[in-house]
Amino acid sequence: MSKIVRKVVPVALLFFFFLSPSCSSQKTPPPKKKDNPTTINWLKYDDGLKLAKKENKKIMVFFYTNWCGYCRRMDKYTYNDDEVKKILAENFISVRVNGESKDKVSVDKDKITERELASKYVMRGYPTTWFLEPDGEKLSPMIGYRSAEEFATVLTYVAGDWYKKISFEEYLKKKDELTKSKK
Repeated sequence: MSKIVRKVVPVALLFFFFLSPSCSSQKTPPPKKKDNPTTINWLKYDDGLKLAKKENKKIMVFFYTNWCGYCRRMDKYTYNDDEVKKILAENFISVRVNGESKDKVSVDKDKITERELASKYVMRGYPTTWFLEPDGEKLSPMIGYRSAEEFATVLTYVAGDWYKKISFEEYLKKKDELTKSKK
């Protein structure tokens, strides 16, 4: 076995076993039937920041790579879920960033690659979802795959500004009564 393979394989296994515990172990059901025509309007990072300021909406940034199986799974199941699409359309500007892309985006009057942008966000694993305020201020990252149900809960927590009032654990305990009182 070559020296490179002996070094790469243990690192890859380490990544799989230790950096992906936040990934849901539940099997994801197939996407729901398309009775809601809502689609996600994915934007580039710089375009998303501009639109978020204009519309005063929070930003959801999905960092992914082409080789990431859980990223593809989120695309196929989570982002195809009607409830997730509806919450995103109503409350967020949706941005996609390929963590390995050499495509350029404008950040603070500089042109940098999406790869460089991912490094500014200190990416440690894919997929990672960052939530930002309308002015681009970072709120919090969410590392790993999430099922549509889990993701919709997180989106509702962020969209409703519940993170300013209570912890996510408290929100989960009181979710039903809180979301009813908000309506």
